[in-house]
Amino acid sequence: MLHINNLVGKTVISAIGTYVGEVYDIDVDPSTWVVKSLDVKLSDKAIEALGLKKILRRKSIRIQTTVVAEVGIIIKLTQSLADLKQYLDVVID
Repeated sequence: MLHINNLVGKTVISAIGTYVGEVYDIDVDPSTWVVKSLDVKLSDKAIEALGLKKILRRKSIRIQTTVVAEVGIIIKLTQSLADLKQYLDVVID
């Protein structure tokens, strides 16, 4: 069984193993208790690869759980880093 509090701090990688960043928060639907998205603090390389460097004040993004392939010691996504941009919900403070 996976506890929600164990998601925070997990490493996130793309489908081909590229380091994306680390989970720092989660978004849960309060009516269904389903995890909707992961807030991920991006690595510098991921920010650059996604072309987000100029629009983000905070180096984090919200990744919908629909692109999560596996959750274990690390969280693996279904998309490569290059393909990930279309699934991103960018959070700007």
